[in-house]
Formats: sequence, C-alpha cells, structure tokens
Amino acid sequence: MVAEKVGKISMSIRTTFVLAVVLTLVAGYFLMARERDFTLLPEEQPWFYTITEKDIDSISITRGERNETFIKTQTGWVFDRLHQIPVDLSRWGGVTLLLSGPKSHRVFAEEAEDLASMGLVTPQTIVDMTLRGDRKVRLSIGDWTPDRAYNYSINRGDSRLYLVDSSWGLVLGGLAMSPPFPKWYFDVDPERARFVQIKHNGKEAEFFFELVSEEWRISGDQSIAVDKTYWANVYPHLGGPAGLKIIEPSIGLDEFAKYGLADPIATISVHVTPPPTIEEGVRAITTEIGSPLPDGTGYYAKVQGQSYLLSVDNEWYNTMVDLVINPPPAEKKS
Repeated sequence: MVAEKVGKISMSIRTTFVLAVVLTLVAGYFLMARERDFTLLPEEQPWFYTITEKDIDSISITRGERNETFIKTQTGWVFDRLHQIPVDLSRWGGVTLLLSGPKSHRVFAEEAEDLASMGLVTPQTIVDMTLRGDRKVRLSIGDWTPDRAYNYSINRGDSRLYLVDSSWGLVLGGLAMSPPFPKWYFDVDPERARFVQIKHNGKEAEFFFELVSEEWRISGDQSIAVDKTYWANVYPHLGGPAGLKIIEPSIGLDEFAKYGLADPIATISVHVTPPPTIEEGVRAITTEIGSPLPDGTGYYAKVQGQSYLLSVDNEWYNTMVDLVINPPPAEKKS
C-alpha cells in the first residue's frame, strides 16, 4: 500500500514537472513570437514606401498650420514662392534621399482602421509629392507610439498602418516649421535673435540679449535693461520684415545706386542663432535700406553681400530705425 502511494506521488511529481516544462516552453514560444513581432531584423522590416529619388518633382510639407512647398528646377531645389528663393543646401542635403522611402519598424495593422485614435485624422505632418509622370504620393504621419520611438503612419496608396521611426517625421516637419531659407534671407524666429545694431544718419544703437537674466539690454558701459513694455512692440520685428519681398533676383552692383543702395540711409544688422536641429554658429544678417518705394509702402533694400534687390515694409523700417531716433527707455527698477 505504501509502495503504491509512493508510486502515485512519484507519478504526480513527474506529471507536474512535465506540465511545468510544457507550460514554460509554450510561454517561451509566445514571448519569442511577441518579441519577434516588435523587433524585426533589419532585413525583415518592411518598406513604408519606395520611390526613385530623381523622380521627385515637388515636395509639399504641412505641419500644423505651417506649410512649405519646394519644386525642382534646372538650377536646383527652390521654394515655390515669388522669384523662387533657393533652399539652403546645408540643410537641404539628403532630403530627397530621405523621401525616397524609409523602412518601417513593422506593419502595425494590415488594414488602417480607427485612424482618429492614431492621430491620423488630423496628422502631425502631411507630405505630398509629385513625381515624374504626374504621379502623386501622400504620406500622413500621426501620433507617437507610447514610447515616442515611432509614429503611426499611412501611405494613401497602401491600406496598411505602419510604425515609422519618429526622427523621420521630425526632420520632415522641421522643413515647414523652420524653413531652409538661404542664410541671407531675413525670415527667422525672433527667439533666435541675440544682437541688434542699427545705423541711421550717423547715429548708432546696439542691443543684446543677456542669457543669464533672459532680457534685452542696451549696449554700453552699464548695459541697462530695456523697458519690457516698449520692447514687446520691437520683439516681433527681430525676426525680419513681414513685408520682405524679392523685386529682382540678381542685379549688377552699379545698378543698386538707382535704388539708393550705393549710400544706404540705414543699416540694420541682427545676429541670430541657428535652428535647434542645425549645427552652425551665430550669424549676422545685415540689411541695407535705400530709397522709398514709388508707392510709399516701404523701401528698397538689399542684404549685404547679396545681389538680390529687395523691399521692406514701412512698419518694420520705422520700428527698427526708431531705436536710434528715439532710444528706448530703461527698465524701471522696483
């Protein structure tokens, strides 16, 4: 009887052990399958889409309310704006290669459904491309995954929902949020301004942004802080003239005299830092102001060292030159 009980106990132990091993193997299988699903080898990762880089004719990028469109010309890529401003090659290099097609992390779903929950009804970024042969591509980049490593993304020509590396969407979105203007083109975020110098009728005024106190100061022996209420009206203009226009893309040096630019009535120089994603030093944009426009809406202008004939609006000119004519008050001490 005792031997029989011992045999039954032994069999029970063996059975339990076998079941435990089986459960462990099953659990391991599902764990590996799950891990494999989320971490594919590079050669197993599917392409989000693929196109030939040289086939891209135009690129339009929308992020939020900002949009920029770029077109390919015989001389290179330019902004789809009046006089086709050329892109800054130091920032543009590699963009078309990037747009020729990224590999995705994985296909999240074979059918893209419930787009609202993935942020794809109102995507973070939309990329529209026109390809040679009048073919069109639209890419929608939605919300981040919980770990913010990927974006839920769809291609209008594909029913699947992909996970695409988040850095890809950020780089492309940045072309709309911080357009790759050439270094001479004065259209920047005012937050990037660090130093301002205005010269007018033999007078000069200088202001600088002090990083420690995070306030603008009047240059001089005592470096007095500028009155914040006054400066609030100046600040938006530090990013450049709202009415900046290109009148002619290239004129000879002797022709500038016709527009009062051989002996400018004012010189306005603003030193700016690069966008957060760009590695370069602080640079100066120096705008020379010439004769008033015939219609009285502004002034002829040029950027020092460039052959473009520009115009700036009255509001920008008057605000900046007033810093010399009527120096701003100092911040009142409490």
